[in-house]
Amino acid sequence: MEKAEPPMPSNQQTLPVRAVIFDMGGVLAPDADYSPIFRRQSVIVDRASLKTLKKSQWNLARVTPAYPLEQYWQPILEALGLPAEEWSQIDQEVRDLFVPWWQMFALVDKLRSAGLRVGIISNHICAWFDHWFSRFGLDALFNEPELVVVSSRLGLAKPDRPVFERYCELTGLAASECIFIDNQINNVEAARGAGWAAVHFQHRDKEGQLIETPDALLEKLRAHGIEIP
Repeated sequence: MEKAEPPMPSNQQTLPVRAVIFDMGGVLAPDADYSPIFRRQSVIVDRASLKTLKKSQWNLARVTPAYPLEQYWQPILEALGLPAEEWSQIDQEVRDLFVPWWQMFALVDKLRSAGLRVGIISNHICAWFDHWFSRFGLDALFNEPELVVVSSRLGLAKPDRPVFERYCELTGLAASECIFIDNQINNVEAARGAGWAAVHFQHRDKEGQLIETPDALLEKLRAHGIEIP
């Protein structure tokens, strides 16, 4: 169950919400699809061990600026018995499989039309995030570059509270002017701990099954006093 937003300290000025900040994976788009490595694997591996290895590599890459993707893939390919030189082709295939949830971007456009500023805080590898952002022309929708923050460029990842504090420093927005949307409850709670309003929302699960509609998110935002036609 989603926890209620804690009260704002009495000595902190509360300003109207001006900016809606989204997570990427699970909210605006699916997580990366690793199926290209499983199609190629030449040895049987324990899936739990492979998942642990992938998570370890991801946790390092997502907070390391300009982390070499060859270095990211090398231990994963080794565990699967795949030639190290295939990393580039596999990496390209992973990028090509990414498909945004366009119905969520229609919601983002609706918020912009209502006069709200929109941004992103994503735990991601810059090379992947930047490729997708450019490929799908997302800069036309998220047209304030300073409001789009990627963990591997920042050197910090959610749910660390300093992510949200640094975001305010970088953008000039006060915490009370921001509302954050994430599919991970620990990230939502971290935002609230930093003085933000926050909403727990997951559009689809890892199998692509619908969990919550864009209209359901609009209702959650309205419940926070945001006026959306």
